Amino acid sequence: MEMVQVKRDIQDTYGKLKNAVSWGVDKRFLISIASYYVITGRTFDAKRFIEISDEIKAQTKLLSPLRSHIHHSMVAFLDSTDEMPGTAVGQLIAREEILKQVGFKRSMYSYLAALFINGDVISEDEQGVRGKELYDAIRKHHPFLTSHEDIPFAVLLSKQEGDIQERATTMNDYFKDLKGNHFYSSDELQWTSQIMTITNASYNRQLVENVLYVRDYFKKAGIKVKRTHYMVIGLLGAICAKDELLQQIVDVYYDLEQMNLFKWGYKEMILPIAVQLETKQLIETQTGTTMTVLTSIESILQAQQAAMISTAVIVSASTAANSNGGN
Repeated sequence: MEMVQVKRDIQDTYGKLKNAVSWGVDKRFLISIASYYVITGRTFDAKRFIEISDEIKAQTKLLSPLRSHIHHSMVAFLDSTDEMPGTAVGQLIAREEILKQVGFKRSMYSYLAALFINGDVISEDEQGVRGKELYDAIRKHHPFLTSHEDIPFAVLLSKQEGDIQERATTMNDYFKDLKGNHFYSSDELQWTSQIMTITNASYNRQLVENVLYVRDYFKKAGIKVKRTHYMVIGLLGAICAKDELLQQIVDVYYDLEQMNLFKWGYKEMILPIAVQLETKQLIETQTGTTMTVLTSIESILQAQQAAMISTAVIVSASTAANSNGGN
């Protein structure tokens, strides 16, 4: 798809979405949702979007996490299926209950994680059990850093091949390696170390070198790399992105940067969107891509979107706290 059309579609979808939702929704969420529709090739339908939103409200209580910051993002995710609104929402609630039964505390992140349960590789119940096992293994390495935000990635990665304990140890090794190379110890770095295991649970030092190369490539291209970019940089390292792909991402980045939508404090969202656009394009069109990555494309796109939503939640909460008088 030509970038002129991509930009037009993102802008148009953002405008329709803004008109469809209530006032007061953080712009970061609206940008993230609009880009998700364009990246996944779906046309925004305000009527269906509102129907799903209303169905969530009908099936949940007033204080449900599904009515919190992530409400509209969850609506967009559910809209990506062809299920009737009532069926899609009911299925999500049932899958979140699986996570609650295995010991996860109910939160916006347990619902986000429930989106990644589908029974395509292992049963839904088994994925819940393996997700909790992986989460607990991650927490043993990082008891203070690991929190609700890690639940979606633990559940997402639980259905990938490989030993759970080995995967958690590999994550910790990647975390330490990147921290030793000027990545800040943070939630974002933990997500990065997790997503680096998406194609293999075993440690591979070359992936660390790949991630460092990607980071430096973007810096040399004039892109200011922030912690919110760590996860997509880790993803590119994990799929062994070559210079051709990286340059295409840089080109898309500067093309998107010209949009008024990303001005006034929202430029940090451009790189993740550029990565999603070009990663999907690469995997869909190049026959040389490994089968492992090909079968992981849906998981990769979901992980990218989960990271964008999680980051938006953190930034939105931080902004709200500062505006409420944090002196």
